[in-house]
Amino acid sequence: MGGHLITNVKILDGTGRAPFPGAVRVEAGRIAEVIPGAAPPAAGASVLDGRGATLMPGLVEPHAHLLFADGFSHEMMPRPGSAARSWGGGVELGVVKAGALADLLLVDGDPLANIEILQDRSALRMVMKDGVVHRTP
Repeated sequence: MGGHLITNVKILDGTGRAPFPGAVRVEAGRIAEVIPGAAPPAAGASVLDGRGATLMPGLVEPHAHLLFADGFSHEMMPRPGSAARSWGGGVELGVVKAGALADLLLVDGDPLANIEILQDRSALRMVMKDGVVHRTP
């Protein structure tokens, strides 16, 4: 199997769904599976324990501006006219779901309650780009 299994996380998937506890399996640079609740054993995968942190889509441009679809949902979307919107976005970027690119952030704290947590480098526990871990918990 190989790849990574990121366990024990609160998943903020960027689709509008409320954050939920679960795990994410990554293979070959893509999200292979999003698992609500506890994850089964990971045959051959390296396991990264998120220790309850928030796993969210990586910001897809270095100077991203996120908007919430409305003031009450959990749906994140790039600002109209941003690079992510002009690239087509779609299921490849900005979401945590099967088939999407494995560009992920693991953050201590709740970015929905306080977006400024993303500016705190000490709160950023993992960065994954194209399925490659650049910083680990």
